[in-house]
Amino acid sequence: MERHFFYKVKKLRVKDITTMGIMLALYLVLNVMIGYSFGGLYFTINIQFIPIFIMAIYTDWLRTLIVAMIGSIIAFFLPANLDAGNIPAYLFDYAIPLWTIAFCSLFMPREIKNIVKYSSFYDKRIGKIWGSIKYSFIWIWRQKGFVIGIFVFVVLFFISKSIGGVLFWRGDKPINFQLFIWAGGVNLPNSIIDSILLGILIPLVCNILQPIKKQIY
Repeated sequence: MERHFFYKVKKLRVKDITTMGIMLALYLVLNVMIGYSFGGLYFTINIQFIPIFIMAIYTDWLRTLIVAMIGSIIAFFLPANLDAGNIPAYLFDYAIPLWTIAFCSLFMPREIKNIVKYSSFYDKRIGKIWGSIKYSFIWIWRQKGFVIGIFVFVVLFFISKSIGGVLFWRGDKPINFQLFIWAGGVNLPNSIIDSILLGILIPLVCNILQPIKKQIY
C-alpha cells in the first residue's frame, strides 16, 4: 500500500467493515454539523470530507467508494441537504464531489514523511516560536503527495459544485453563461479555503492516526 497508483483491492475483512462504518458515521455527523452551522450561507468549511480522505489514504479506492456512495445516499435525506427535491443539483453539489475522493485515492500517498531531525539552529538563531512555525511548514511541504491529491480534488470539487449551483439557481429558466459566472464566483472562495484547510488538516490527522493505522493494516 506504500506505492502510488494503487489499483489492487484486497478482500474485505471485519476490520475493514468496522473502519468503514466509523468513517461513514463521522462523515454523516460532520455533514449535519456543517449544514446547521452554515445553513443558508454561501460560505462553508468542508471538514466532513476528512474521514473519507482517511479511507482513501489508508485503504483503497473500492472501500472509499463504498463509503462515499452510502454516505451520499444517506446524506440526501438529512435536514442539512439544501438541495432536497433537486436530485441533479444534489448529485453535483454533494454526491459527485464525495465520489471523487475515491478517484483521488489512486494516487494519494500511503505514508507520512517526517523530518529526520529538528535543527538546533532554530533555537539559537531564530527562536523557538519561529523555528516551530518553520518546522511545521517544512513538514507540510514534505507531504507534497497529499497536497497534489487534495488540489486535484478541490479543482474537481469546484467544477462539480459550480454545475450544481447552476442547476440549483436556474429554477425554470434556461441555463446561461451568467449562471455559470455566478455559481463559479460563489464557490471559488470556498474552494480556496478548502484547499488550504484540507491540505493542512489531512496530513496532520493521518500523522496522528498513524499508530492506529499500523495496528489495523
